[in-house]
This record gives sequence, structure tokens and C-alpha cells, in this order.
Amino acid sequence: MKRSDLFLLAQLVVTLLFPPSSFAEAATDPASGLYRSITQREEEVISRTAVMALRAIVQARADIHQEKLEMARQDLDEARRLMTTIRTNLSTAVAKDSIWVAGKHLEYETVPRVMKDFPPIYSALHEIEEYFPTDKAKRHIDNAKRYLEKGEKKGAQRELHLAANELVVVEVELPLAKAEKFVEKAGEYLARNEGAKADEALKIAEEKVQALSAESPLRGALKSFWQASRSYAAGKSAEARSFIEQGKVYLGQAAKTGNTKGKEEADKLSRSIAELERKVHKGENGVEAALKSTWEKTKALAERDSEYLAARWEESETTLGAEDDLIEAKLHVSFAETYQITTNEQSKAVEELEKASSYLEKAIKNALIDKATQKEIAAIRKEVTSLRGAPEQSDEAWEDRYDQIKDEINRLLRQV
Repeated sequence: MKRSDLFLLAQLVVTLLFPPSSFAEAATDPASGLYRSITQREEEVISRTAVMALRAIVQARADIHQEKLEMARQDLDEARRLMTTIRTNLSTAVAKDSIWVAGKHLEYETVPRVMKDFPPIYSALHEIEEYFPTDKAKRHIDNAKRYLEKGEKKGAQRELHLAANELVVVEVELPLAKAEKFVEKAGEYLARNEGAKADEALKIAEEKVQALSAESPLRGALKSFWQASRSYAAGKSAEARSFIEQGKVYLGQAAKTGNTKGKEEADKLSRSIAELERKVHKGENGVEAALKSTWEKTKALAERDSEYLAARWEESETTLGAEDDLIEAKLHVSFAETYQITTNEQSKAVEELEKASSYLEKAIKNALIDKATQKEIAAIRKEVTSLRGAPEQSDEAWEDRYDQIKDEINRLLRQV
């Protein structure tokens, strides 16, 4: 049987085992206002395609062990194609691609021409806003448009980049990027006929692909708090309380899993839910901000969870490398943003920024980090310190500064 036939047969088997839902079940029906960073249809496509990619990687490793390096190279080509398919099937892909087009046009087109790229971006964001938070992305697109109107292409380019960041499906794209990285490494080793090294790289790629379908309690909590926000905004307080209770249960589960730091943060957030429940029950002022704050903190913890999955837990737990310090720093920057921008709790914002600064300092001192990266981390730490100097500020300019810091940390996480 031909190799291509084997792939088709495997895909048929997976499809029979996991039949796709009808189109009516897709998240284009926003009846429940359910937060899903990926829709049900996408989840099924990702699951099926991830299995196929995993099969290609495993087959490549088998070929390497049988010293069939040319066959292994063909398998890696198939794995690359399948992983690209996963990325292009995300609901955010159209919006991100539209933003990319505008950014590329900025390099050589006139401002009036680039302005024509904005309606498709807004349209793509509108298509997903019922089940994916687009507020921040829209704000950055608005900012980019304002910069363009003033002829400031550099500022517009930065805002487009930040908008695209807000559309990253972290639980899929982080492990996917890591898997792609190690598949590329394996390809480089195979080009030099270094089979053993290629096999080691593919072993790690296997782990990353398997992480694509990993669900976590934090993801469940995130969905619950999103539903609670939507229900409360619609005047359905009892329904909102039910979703909050559901989210609290998920947080309790999260507090029992993961590493020590993660359990502590999840437990702390879980214990704070009682105050949120009281506010919702009494209909007090500030409930919307409290719900948004809880959702934002849960999102930060869920992103941290995905970042550790992408980085491999065993590395972060045993070697205490710079990567985990950067992950923790980003978490506390996110918490600080929530306290400063969303709930206006200045002292708590300062406290979180101090924690972030401490983790960045630890990363700088890591002996495995090169001088250039140390300088970049030091620059981020300086920016974090400057935020500590004015915790009372809460306008869009300061929100942009937080986004910029998180973007810089994300870039370093891909680099370290």
C-alpha cells in the first residue's frame, strides 16, 4: 500500500471514531454566548489533523530507526503540511491573515491603499466576536487606523502586530509552534544524515502535538466566567451565579493539579470568588468589573498553563531555567494590568509589578542566558519598574504599555 494511501486510511479511521458534528452545532450559533477560543468544528478538525501529524512524526522516527532517512524526510514533509492545516483552520485565521495583509501593504503601499485593508479586518473580527473576545484586538486596529490617518506608519505597524497577538489561540498555537520548531530541527539533522539527533528532536515534537488536544480545568473555568459575564450583562443574575459556581469548581480542580506555583495562584483566585458571588447576589456596583477581572486572571493562568505545556513541565521544574521565570513574570504583569486597568486597585497592581520585576531579575541572572538576551530582559524590567511609578494611570496608553511588555516577553519565550 502506498504511503499516501496509509494516511488516507488512517484519516478515515479517525473520522469514523470521531464523527464531525453537524454545522448547526458550530459556534457560529452564539445562543449561549459560550466563550470558546476554538469552535466545536475546529476542535474536531484539530483533533483529527493532530492525530495525522502525530502519525507522520511517529512514522518518521520508525524510518530513522530503520535507517530509511529519505522516507523519514517525506514523513516530515507530511507532518509540516498537517500542522499548517491546523493553523489555517482556526477561526481567528481570517482576521490574523487580514491583519498580516495590512501590515505587509504598509511596507510598500500608500496610506489610502492600506486604509482599504481595514474593513475586511473589522468584518473578520465581527464574525468571531460572539465566541472569542475581540475588544482588545479592535482597540489596536482602531489605534493603527489613527496612526495611519496621521501618516505614522511605524505606529500603525506596531498596533497591527499587537492586534494579531490578541488573536492567538494559546492552547493550540503555542504547542504547535514548538512542534513545528522541533520538526524543522529534525529536518536539519536529517539533511546532515544525523539520524539519532533527528529522532531526539522528533520525540519532543511528539509531546507538543499530543498537547494540542489537552483540555484543562482552567479552560473550563475560563468558559464559565465568560458565560457568567454574558448572562449578567443580559440581566440573568441567577444564571450568572450558576456559571460562577461552575467556574469555582473548575478553579478548585486546577488548584489540585500542575506545579506548586500554579496551584497556589489557582487556589488564591478560587478563594476570591466568594466576594464575587456576594456582589452578584446583591446586585452591587462594580459587578461587571469584578467579573471581567476574574475572567482576565483566569485567562492569564490558562495562558501560563499552555506556556508551561509548550516548554515541557519537567524542564521548568528541574532546571529552573529562564523560560519559567519569564512565564511567571508575564503572569504577574497580566495580573497587574487587571488591577490597574480593570478594577483600579493600585496597591495590588504595584505588588504584582514587583513580583514580575523579581522574576525578570532572576531571568537576567541565569547563567544560561546570553548577554544580548540579558539586555533585552533588563529593558523589559525597566519598563515594568516605570509602570510601578504611576499605578493610578488607567487609560488606553497605559493598557498599550502592558500589551507591549507582554509582547516582548512572548518574543523572548519563543527565543529562549
